[in-house]
Amino acid sequence: MAETNPENHVDLETWEIFTSVMETGSFLQSARELSLDPSTVSRRLKKLEERFHMQLFYRDSEGVSPTVAGKSLLSQVKGVVEEILRGRTELSRDPHLFHGRFLVSVPQELSSLEVFSIFYEIEAENPGINFTFEVRRSPSPGAAITLKLSPAVPAGNEFVAEVPAFLLASPGYIERRGLPQSPEELLDHRLIGWEEGGEARRMVFSRGGEKLSIPISTASIMRTASGAAVSAARDRGIALGIPLTVAKEWTRSGALMRILPDWEIPPLCLSVRLREGPQPFLRSYLSGVLREAGHSLGSRASETEGGAAA
Repeated sequence: MAETNPENHVDLETWEIFTSVMETGSFLQSARELSLDPSTVSRRLKKLEERFHMQLFYRDSEGVSPTVAGKSLLSQVKGVVEEILRGRTELSRDPHLFHGRFLVSVPQELSSLEVFSIFYEIEAENPGINFTFEVRRSPSPGAAITLKLSPAVPAGNEFVAEVPAFLLASPGYIERRGLPQSPEELLDHRLIGWEEGGEARRMVFSRGGEKLSIPISTASIMRTASGAAVSAARDRGIALGIPLTVAKEWTRSGALMRILPDWEIPPLCLSVRLREGPQPFLRSYLSGVLREAGHSLGSRASETEGGAAA
């Protein structure tokens, strides 16, 4: 299965910023109109240029002006962006256009995340919608909306956000076996994986500009990340790729501690699949809301990473 690189995702707000600046010729004016900080506008557009590997604006003391590439890109996306924004505004004014009961399938690894608040906010804005939830290991075939947390985005799913992942072990295990000082020393320990995040493979560790690819062989594979964390808490080894949503509860209680805190491992991808059922425009609306809310959740995860997995 080919992996989807989250860096390739361009969210709706970035496209809105891009089209606004193209029209106003000013980061400051667009920031005011969109109620954003000017630095946010500048940073988003810089990332957009990096995403397409081309300069989209000329910048000088008088403002900004589009390059040929910028004009070309605007001609391709402007109509689509305007249609989505117009449709979202019109629909939000008439909540009766949104109706129905939808089953949302949430994996166990996301049961403590703030994903539920996203759906509650949608319900508050659209009284005709009602969500019911199921938290289970495998998604229900009848679910209208399925959330997924895995190393790669499954075919048919849309990327939403990144969720940091960690290596965790109990103080008892570390006292008995010793604390690994480098990724290579993990090879001398019993490693616990889980079906989505910890199958036997090479694991890439990064620290600053340094990268290490270590062959990982797990002694046991649990069905879920929660199961891997429970096994680690029982002094049975080091749990691999445990998402922030699971790790924060264990580390706050002191039952588990983060291993190799100076090293990062690839985050997991939070994605969503909207199955057939919701009306086409409702599907578009839900997709946009989940993407925007997901990026916000990803930002909150990064902000709490240090405290959650200390």
